[in-house]
Amino acid sequence: MKKPFVQTLLAISMMSSLGLMAAGCSTTETTSAAATVPAVKTMKMSSTVGNVMASGKILPDQEVQIVSKISGKVASVAVKEGSQVKQGDTVVKLETDDYALQVLQAQSSIDASQAKLADVKAGARDQEIEALQAAVQAAEAATEQTQAAIDQAKAVLDLSQKSYERTQNLFSQGAVAQVQMDQASTDLEKARTAYEQALAQQKLMEGQLSAAQAKLDLARSGPTSNTVKALQADVDRAESSFAISKNALNNTNITSPIHGTVVQRAIEPGEMAQPGVPLLTVVKMDQVQIQVSVGQEVVNQIQLGASVDIHVVGQDEKMFKGTVEFVSPVSDVNNSTFPVKIKVENQSGLLRAGMVAEVRFNEKARTQIEVPKTALVIEDDKFFVYKLNNDVVKLVEVQTKEKNQDWVFVTNGLASGDEIVINPTPQLNDGLKVKIN
Repeated sequence: MKKPFVQTLLAISMMSSLGLMAAGCSTTETTSAAATVPAVKTMKMSSTVGNVMASGKILPDQEVQIVSKISGKVASVAVKEGSQVKQGDTVVKLETDDYALQVLQAQSSIDASQAKLADVKAGARDQEIEALQAAVQAAEAATEQTQAAIDQAKAVLDLSQKSYERTQNLFSQGAVAQVQMDQASTDLEKARTAYEQALAQQKLMEGQLSAAQAKLDLARSGPTSNTVKALQADVDRAESSFAISKNALNNTNITSPIHGTVVQRAIEPGEMAQPGVPLLTVVKMDQVQIQVSVGQEVVNQIQLGASVDIHVVGQDEKMFKGTVEFVSPVSDVNNSTFPVKIKVENQSGLLRAGMVAEVRFNEKARTQIEVPKTALVIEDDKFFVYKLNNDVVKLVEVQTKEKNQDWVFVTNGLASGDEIVINPTPQLNDGLKVKIN
């Protein structure tokens, strides 16, 4: 009777053991399968609405370096750094003595030329003819005297040449000292100079004789139309010289060409002003300019005359308004961006040159999807992301545009609401089932 009972117990025991073994195997397989599903972190895409923005520095509406047109000693400087000036205000004065004398000299030249022209037109008098004849005779006598001087100088030169050659021969034989040789050379050079001066004097006398004779001939024959024209030209030249000297005198008074503020003074009384060298720098700041650069993808969105919002670092409590004044049709050769200039009213004086300003072009807003660079997968020079579809990841190609060192704009491949994996690991692949961590 016990045997069947024992067998029954053994059967039950074996079945229980098998059941436990089976249960143990099932638990292990389930745990292993769960462990093979990678955990990932994700983020959901959302569109952001942003304006075209750019930053640049504030520049004066006008900046002028005031220079002198002439050289001269500074007599006075009427302004200092920070002074407000108006257009036409005198800022620097130069000493006028030399330029005033030049004006007087030019006026005298005009008077002399006009008198000479009037006399020629009136014709020569007997006394003038006699005076001109006397001048010719004096010039002839002077010419003859210069010829005598030339003959004498030539004789001295020949004698000095022979003396030099004789001394040189003796010197080469060691018969005379170096000092004697030097003296002979000096004597020869003096004789040559005297001879050349005599020749030059002769040419001068010949020129004076020719001029005196021409004046005499002119006086005897009366003025020709060409003579009158020549003398009239002398009058015109004298008047031009007067105008130039008068203008130079006026230029000793240096004025500001614009309204503005003196920001740099580089000259003091007593110093010399030179043409073209900056004396003062004046800026006009009641309006300012901001020059920024924008990319080619947005340059056509910016219109001339458009209103823009401007935020200036350090002026957080105030937003400024500006107007687009210039959009360059040509890109910058260094970085392929396009310069844009904005005009801003600055009657308050809060904006200063050199401040950094952020410009927001309001009229063309756009939607953008931003993705961290850590979510990108690069294969064959293309960009991909893992997009989550329920609990399966899909490798999707995207087109991007740089935003900054950590983020990019996605221009194609994703839509608002898509969920992507961030920091994907090499174990991920297309179609893999994942769980969100």
